[in-house]
Amino acid sequence: MHRHPQASVGNIEIPPGFQSNNGCVNCTVPSEEGLQVVPRYVRRLGDGKVEMLAGREVEESVYVTQLYLTPDYSSPSAEPMPPWFFQLLCGPAVGFNVLASALYALDQWAVHAEVLRYQENDEERRVIETEVAELTARLAVLQERLDNGRARLEASEVPRMLRNLEGRADIPCGA
Repeated sequence: MHRHPQASVGNIEIPPGFQSNNGCVNCTVPSEEGLQVVPRYVRRLGDGKVEMLAGREVEESVYVTQLYLTPDYSSPSAEPMPPWFFQLLCGPAVGFNVLASALYALDQWAVHAEVLRYQENDEERRVIETEVAELTARLAVLQERLDNGRARLEASEVPRMLRNLEGRADIPCGA
């Protein structure tokens, strides 16, 4: 962290827990004058979010936002993600924690937030895939039960026993 306890910018002291922005966050917040300004003071929350203060007045409102990585499309071609990076990003927690810690230390807040978000989305995808697989298996078992029950009803000639109900499929339930 780059904050000094007694530090100040102009006549405004850096609030406890905050640090000078120094390019960590490039979004804007409203100032007390009604202008949109880049925040002077920021506090990293560790979950991809950041608290921000305009830093123009004492007792300002604190703004919270989710950080997003802004890709640089000026390069003619971005390289595909190398396998080692993808393995750290999507692999076991130990490897991901090494990656996340290294990114946190780089002081690239938006990059760190994007990696955290990717891992969170990947984990949610895995949970949903597991749920879908379980539901698919349950559906297959249920369909097999239905098919077997229909075959038993047909083989037992139950419809022939109740031929007098033919054409009465419109009878309301519970009648």
